[in-house]
Amino acid sequence: MANDIDFLLNHLQIHEPVHIIGYDIGGMFANAFATRHADRTASHVWGECLLPVPELPEALVAGREGVYLGYFLDKTHNASAISQKDLDYYTESYARPEAIRCAFDVYRAFPTDAAENAEWIAKHGKCNVRTLGLNGEKSRRRAQVMRTIEGTFQVAEVSESGHYLAEENPEGFAAAVLEFIKAEQ
Repeated sequence: MANDIDFLLNHLQIHEPVHIIGYDIGGMFANAFATRHADRTASHVWGECLLPVPELPEALVAGREGVYLGYFLDKTHNASAISQKDLDYYTESYARPEAIRCAFDVYRAFPTDAAENAEWIAKHGKCNVRTLGLNGEKSRRRAQVMRTIEGTFQVAEVSESGHYLAEENPEGFAAAVLEFIKAEQ
C-alpha cells in the first residue's frame, strides 16, 4: 500500500512532502509510507490499530455484515457518534461481495506485512519521520496502546472519545492533528 500511495501522489502531481494521516488499519499503510518514503513525508499521524478478536469468526459470514460492524461500533465511547443510518450504510457497503473480500484480504495480509516491516527495519532502521500517535481518552485499549508507542514518538490523547476518534470527537481529533502539523512549521 505504501507504493500505491506514492503512485497516487505522483499521478496527482504532488511532489512536495505530505502530512500523512492513517487511523486504525489505515495507520499501518501510513506508517509503511512514512517509513519507506521518508523524503516524501512531512509528518505522520496514526492511531490505534485493533486486531480482530477471537470471538468474531462466526459473525464474519455473508449476510451478517451488520453483526460484524455492530460488534465494533457498539463499543464506542460516544454512542451517538455513529447513527443507525451510518451503520446501515456501512452494512450495505460491506454486503457487496467484492467489498467484504477486500476488507478480509487486509486482515489476511497482516502476517506478510509484519514480515515485510521487520525485514525493512532490519535493513533500513525504524521510521525517522516526525510522528504523532493518537488515542482516545476513553479507549478500552488506551493503556496497551500507550505502552506500545510511548517514548518512540509524540503521543496525544483526544478527550471524550474511544477508539473512533474522528467520529466521536471530530473537533478534538482535527485540533490534535493540526496542532501537531503546525508545531513544526
